Amino acid sequence: MSPEDIAFRLILRKIERSSSLDFTHYKDKCLKRRLRVRLRALDIHSYKEYFDFLQNNDKEMNTLIDTITINVTQFFRDYTAFKYLQSNLFVPYSEDKNLFKLRIWSAACSSGEEPYSIAIALREAFGRKIERVKIDIFATDIDDKSLEIAERGIYPAKNLRVLLDKEPEIIPKYFDKQKDGNYKIKDSIKEMIQFKKRDLIKDAHFTRINILFCRNLFIYFEKTLQEEILKKFHNDLINNGYLVLGKVETILGIGESYFRSLSVKERVYKKRLRSEK
Repeated sequence: MSPEDIAFRLILRKIERSSSLDFTHYKDKCLKRRLRVRLRALDIHSYKEYFDFLQNNDKEMNTLIDTITINVTQFFRDYTAFKYLQSNLFVPYSEDKNLFKLRIWSAACSSGEEPYSIAIALREAFGRKIERVKIDIFATDIDDKSLEIAERGIYPAKNLRVLLDKEPEIIPKYFDKQKDGNYKIKDSIKEMIQFKKRDLIKDAHFTRINILFCRNLFIYFEKTLQEEILKKFHNDLINNGYLVLGKVETILGIGESYFRSLSVKERVYKKRLRSEK
């Protein structure tokens, strides 16, 4: 192992000791990409130099943790995926007169744009029929700052650029524009969501879930961890439950025994029953 590889491992160990994060099964190349953001910002040219810089530097450690854990996102990211879900899942749900409860989990929800987008898409699909269904949207992340932003529910206009471009007419229904140009989520949407701090790897999962969103997180995991999480997701979902992944993620290998693809393009999967395996 080279001196740089040793320094990289020492940095990860220091992060783990300073937080609840565990990088055992994360892909090195993804972590190194996030680390390089801080090296460039500080004009530091090696992991060894950066490791030395981290010593007794709590401010930089907190910045590094934020850099690794916070994902840049926006409302209705991957717009076509949301339109697919609206047409193929949410509208049929709204027409099911035997449906009285709907449980949705947005895992790794970051700063809240995804679960709020889900709630908006549901209200658009259900219309007035939404009152007869008890909808619980659980939104979880491991980063405290991201969850604080999510619970506050106030966002800059740039985070709404997809909606501003595709469906500007619905924005006044679900957001209040502030004097400073930011947008605040309306209470009718906020009350649909429960934000909680939760580590997808270590902590207990929600169960009896109808639809589980886990987008743009698997790309950071090694194959063994992906398979372990997919097995848990299979148990978390009800029969005929659905899993939604990010556009650059796919299910291969052992995972295919747990889920079958509904839409390759939009990365929507359906839980396999035991009889299908």
